[in-house]
Amino acid sequence: MGGGDLTGGRLVKSPYAHIDTVLPQSFGILKKMKSAAPRILVVDDEQAVRDLLVYNLKKAHYDVLTAEDGRQALDVARHVQPDLILLDLMLPEVDGLDVCRELRHSSKVPIIMVTALGEEVDRVVGLELGADDYISKPFSVRELMARIKAVLRRTQPEMAETARCWLAQAGCGWRWNGVR
Repeated sequence: MGGGDLTGGRLVKSPYAHIDTVLPQSFGILKKMKSAAPRILVVDDEQAVRDLLVYNLKKAHYDVLTAEDGRQALDVARHVQPDLILLDLMLPEVDGLDVCRELRHSSKVPIIMVTALGEEVDRVVGLELGADDYISKPFSVRELMARIKAVLRRTQPEMAETARCWLAQAGCGWRWNGVR
């Protein structure tokens, strides 16, 4: 209603009505924040696992892409540049270890390996090749979602810091932690 609220039959101007005019729409961080849902690439050859992950990630408001083999994963990762990759190891075409190795040559994208290979040696090799985390199948969806949030929190602090600094200087008097 034009920056106000209808209260008791009368229009009361919101003290925050000016905020949308203060923030320039062309400012890069705002464009990123408007589509701020992190983009996650799910790579698994099992349709049921992909469906389970896609359902839960979309429910948590992530933007989700999928690949069913290693070659497709490399193509998607190179062209779309996801914010995080959930990567199975036992894939057709190119296995997950080779996908991880190849991505590490050109990208710092966070990788969480989600695989049936759960022996200590498998976990160690995956982490040494560059995975940021490793979870064995069968897995708890709640635990995987928590791990995704933790990895994104660690690997994307620059966006949060940029937004914090810009909001502090935007002239609207707000601070990131909600204190004026």
